[in-house]
Amino acid sequence: FAFERMAAIEPEGRSSVHIAADDAGYLDSAPIGALLDRLSLALRIAIREARAQQSLRDQIIQAEKLASLGKMAAGVVHELNNPLTSILAYSEYLRRKGERGGFDPSDIERLARINDAADRIRRFTRDLIAYSRPSTERPGAVSLHDIIERALVFCEHLLDQTGVTVEKRFGEIPPVHGVIDPLTQVFVNLFTNAAHAMHERGGCLGIATALSPSDGYITVSIQDEGHGIKADHLSRIFEPFFTTKTDGTGTGLGLSIVRNIVAAHGGAIRAAQRAPRGTVFTLDLPIALPSSGRR
Repeated sequence: FAFERMAAIEPEGRSSVHIAADDAGYLDSAPIGALLDRLSLALRIAIREARAQQSLRDQIIQAEKLASLGKMAAGVVHELNNPLTSILAYSEYLRRKGERGGFDPSDIERLARINDAADRIRRFTRDLIAYSRPSTERPGAVSLHDIIERALVFCEHLLDQTGVTVEKRFGEIPPVHGVIDPLTQVFVNLFTNAAHAMHERGGCLGIATALSPSDGYITVSIQDEGHGIKADHLSRIFEPFFTTKTDGTGTGLGLSIVRNIVAAHGGAIRAAQRAPRGTVFTLDLPIALPSSGRR
C-alpha cells in the first residue's frame, strides 16, 4: 500500500496499530479516525487485562512455591531438631562441667562457640518456616528499643566482621503493640542486609526512632552506606524469592518475611535510595494501647 497511518495504543509506545491504504485522503477521513480511536481503546483494554491475568498467574505460581517451601521447611526442621537439641544440651553440659572442673579456658570458649553455632542453626530453621507457621505468642506492649538492642547483639559478630559501626538516635517513644520474637527477626534481617551491603568498605548503620506524624505509630528509620538498591528493583525487593545478591547467598525470602511480619503487626515498611549512597528502610509500627499488657 502507498499510504499508512499509525496510532499508539500505549503511551510508552510498546504497542501500536497500523492501517494501510492506497488513498491518503481515505486514511485522513473522520470515520477512519473514529475507528482508530475505538480500536486503540479496545486493544488497550485487552492488553491491560491480559497483563493482569499474567500477573495473577505469576502470583499463583509464587503462592504454590511458598506452600511447597512450607512443607519442605517443616520436614527439615523436624529432621534437624533432635540432633540440634542433643548438640545444644551436651555442649552446654560440658561447658558448665569444664568451668567447675578447671578446664582450659580456650576449650570452654570452643564449647560455647559450638553451642552458639547450633543455636544459630536452630533459629535459621525456625525462620525458614515463618511463612507456614505463624507465632503463637500473644501480642502485647513491648519496648522497641529493647528489641532493637537484642537484634544488635545477635548481629554483633557480623557487624564487626564487615567493619560496620552503629549510630543510634533513639527518641522518647512509648511501647509498641507486638510480639518480641518476630519483631526481633525483622531487625535481625534488616541489620544483616545492611552489613552485607557494606561488606566491601564498611560504613555506618544508622538507627533512629521517633513518634510518627501519623497518630498512633512509631517510625523506625534504618540507614546504611552500602552499594544501594537500583531504582527499578525497589518495587520488587519485598517479593518472595526476589534477590539482588548474585553470589548465591540470598534466598529472596528475608525482606518478604520482614514485610509479612510488619504487616501482621498492623504496620508498614518501605525502602528508598539514600544520597549519596546506601539505602534507607522506614517502618511504621502501632503504639500499644494503654490496656495492652507489658511484655
